[in-house]
Amino acid sequence: MFSKVEIDMKKIIISFVRLLSKVAPKKAAIIAFRIFTLPRRSKRKPLEEEFWDSGQRISVASGRSARSWGEGETIFFIHGWESRGSHFYKIIPYFLEAGFRCVVWDGPAHGNSPGKYSNAPDFARCLKEDLVDIGTVRTIVGHSMGGASLGILARDTQILADDTNLVFVSSPSSIREVFNAFSSYLGLSKKSAQELIFLARDKIGMGVDEASLLFNDLSIHYKNILVVHDCDDREISFENFNKLKTKWSGGTFSSTSGFGHRRIVGRLELAEIILKFISERIDKEGLYAKN
Repeated sequence: MFSKVEIDMKKIIISFVRLLSKVAPKKAAIIAFRIFTLPRRSKRKPLEEEFWDSGQRISVASGRSARSWGEGETIFFIHGWESRGSHFYKIIPYFLEAGFRCVVWDGPAHGNSPGKYSNAPDFARCLKEDLVDIGTVRTIVGHSMGGASLGILARDTQILADDTNLVFVSSPSSIREVFNAFSSYLGLSKKSAQELIFLARDKIGMGVDEASLLFNDLSIHYKNILVVHDCDDREISFENFNKLKTKWSGGTFSSTSGFGHRRIVGRLELAEIILKFISERIDKEGLYAKN
């Protein structure tokens, strides 16, 4: 919850950037980019904090904060923007009961991890470094921007095995659309919005389309892909799910309703969808404790 001072300051900044974009579009784009890549941190809820503290600390190359629970084949969960690894605390117990080891991670500038600014390619870079310390990962679940980061990571087919289970939950299919929505929110001029796209490419080292799931058919390289989206998602439109379903040549697509964008990661229904997807890909000897 924002204080009145924070709300008023936010309104002032937005008004300033909106006006600046009309007279100095490049300068406005620079400020807008700083705002776009500056995540707000929030405290973990008591039960979430308790669950986080119960996990085993993992030391990873990037210096991010990570935790592990259970034994068995590893499922790695990647949280979304302005979230944290413990956001999955409600569904992880279901995977532990099924015999998995679950690993979560606070991304750059999120949760307990260091940093001030971040973005999806930055998440992917740190993930690439940290997978070595986390160990062999059979399944990766990315929520929202975590899914976008997973998509960027998976573009390098030398990092993940082609039979890795890739699960995208409520993830944006087009990064350009995310930037366009942000520009609209700030009220940037058309010229300034274009400058923001150019600046992002220069700063991040990757074009917005290049970083988008929509333009990277991962199903060509990976055998096991699951895409889950809630039709009542108001942050990342369900249309993203439909576009990806049409664009990609393969993959399993599953929809839910009534959970929205964030609450879905705490729902048993999501855990059941993922567990069913994984269980269908277990070899005949049964690598896991429960189908």
